[in-house]
Amino acid sequence: MSDAQSAPAEVRRGRKPTARPETALLGTDPKQVEALEKRGRIILDLARSPKVDAGTLEQVATAENRRLAALSKKAAAVQDIEAPRFSIVRITPEMAKALLAIAFQSGRPYRCVKSAVDAYQEEMAAGRWVLNGAPLIFGKGPDRPLLDGYQRLLACARSGAPFDTLLAQNLGEEVVHTLDQARRRTFVAVLEAEGVELAPQVVPAMSRLIRMEKGTLGKRTSDALLPWGTLERYWVANKDDLIRAAEWGVARKTPVIGEAVRIILSYVAHRSDKVDLLREMLDAVKHPDHYEDRHPGVKLYERLASSDEGRMPLVTTLALALMAWNDMVTGERRRFYRWQPIEEGKRGGDEFPAVVGYPGLIRPALEEGAVAVTLEHGLAANYSQVSITVETVTPDLAAKYLRRNFRNRKIQRSHVAMLARDIKAGAFHFNGQPICFSVEQDGTLINGQHRLQAIVEAGEPVEMLVVRGLSPEAFHTYDRNPKRAASFQGVSSDLDGVGDVDIVRGIATLYWRLDVHNGRRVRPSVHDLRQLVAEHPNLAEARHWGRKLRDVGRPSTMGYIAYKLLSEDAHLAEYFLEALATGADLPARSPILVLRRRLIEIRTDKVKHDRLEPIGLVEKAWETWIRRYAANPEEEQDEDPSAE
Repeated sequence: MSDAQSAPAEVRRGRKPTARPETALLGTDPKQVEALEKRGRIILDLARSPKVDAGTLEQVATAENRRLAALSKKAAAVQDIEAPRFSIVRITPEMAKALLAIAFQSGRPYRCVKSAVDAYQEEMAAGRWVLNGAPLIFGKGPDRPLLDGYQRLLACARSGAPFDTLLAQNLGEEVVHTLDQARRRTFVAVLEAEGVELAPQVVPAMSRLIRMEKGTLGKRTSDALLPWGTLERYWVANKDDLIRAAEWGVARKTPVIGEAVRIILSYVAHRSDKVDLLREMLDAVKHPDHYEDRHPGVKLYERLASSDEGRMPLVTTLALALMAWNDMVTGERRRFYRWQPIEEGKRGGDEFPAVVGYPGLIRPALEEGAVAVTLEHGLAANYSQVSITVETVTPDLAAKYLRRNFRNRKIQRSHVAMLARDIKAGAFHFNGQPICFSVEQDGTLINGQHRLQAIVEAGEPVEMLVVRGLSPEAFHTYDRNPKRAASFQGVSSDLDGVGDVDIVRGIATLYWRLDVHNGRRVRPSVHDLRQLVAEHPNLAEARHWGRKLRDVGRPSTMGYIAYKLLSEDAHLAEYFLEALATGADLPARSPILVLRRRLIEIRTDKVKHDRLEPIGLVEKAWETWIRRYAANPEEEQDEDPSAE
């Protein structure tokens, strides 16, 4: 960030900067930025023009995305730093324009609500914008895609005024799940999909090693669960060592010491460069008669093989094994090993043994605790009170934070339920969007109440960015962004980059509410919809009928109807839907023709109708047609499908 700090000052003094501000921010080739900025200005001009409709702009953006995708392949690769970086910066209008131009590289559709952009623009132009903790989020890799913040950049470019913001960089799209991605249910399944054969053994071992370092292993507390964000970062930092330890531990079968414990011992030994000592200890457990009576391996065998310990908890076995390992390292000899876990709310118990000579896991690039925040030149005095931390927010901690919720709007239960489902499904992850507290009243909660309530109801922890010390005025700048819609990229290659995604989203939402939840207005999350489309690929195929039937009903509603009919009888449904779409060659008394006329009336009526009304009409007409006329279409008679 040193270039980012100095570049704005150079620009103001009129000297040619060594690195453009936006180049320093994103680590992008300056020549590439200059070219993108020029083309980006053209597209922004088109976006402002009242003569350009949304369809034309979408075509221009699609063509530009393709051109930039080809350009990015030729661009020189930049260093991909694993650690997410956070800074407080001042974005000038020129920088905003260039960053918007770069954003087109990702091919990502950016939804824009005019009222939100206008509100931001007015605040910025009047000098009322305040730092609110909501970051501009950029991904990693040569393209540095903009993941969140499009509307604020657009408002800055239009207002001609700079704004101060938290900047989050290098957040890979594979971890920004709560924006528009989702994960499979278990972390084991993720690693198996990556080809890690011993994933079922590696993940529990890594989890216990992490808890050893956090001091929670052996304590039956609410901090026992680990968020996926923690697992992901430790996996990236320790992947090779964990796989090697698992392979070594699995291969050394030893009586009374299970595979899970052997893998952890293997990791400790390999990291301590004392594999020979572990080999000797395991051999003593396996062949106690070959070693002296006081050998740690022999004493460990006697303790574990005692008749009353047939169902010894794994954590107890591990603690005893590590005590024996420590004696192998130090040369100490004991008469016996004994250890009892600490239970929350109860007296007694032993601390989990510290491991002698063990350097621990390789630390990930981003850990819990205070985050190093770079303050751009000239902003240090303004934001000295702002602190940023990465925290594992447990249900208890979330409840504590909610007790500081003095001024937020009423909690929306459906939104909380949606987030809680994602948390339980392992689909909610660290994404750079913070929980925010103001500087007043010892920290009033001003943003994040729904996420915190969802953690309480899900009963599972989530890693969060937490920003404290913000101005109370920041409260008024939240919740102006559009809700982020489901993306189906990676679910169906047929959907990538096409304009039918809105139709598929609507079809899936109707199926979710009417079929999965029996008509209840349960709000589906991005993860819910992606999973639904993955499990029912014909839902996406029905979008073609939704488009074809748009003259008689809303595309998403007609697509849902088509999916249901095609699932019942594909051959007859094809005829029925085609006739409904065109009305061609239908007998005068055809119930399909009566249905078509009624649906067109509803479609063109200025009076608002129930969205589900067409579904009921089609179902009745379909049943009538199937029952009376499918076999003998020449006998069709007039019948209003809406009649009982």
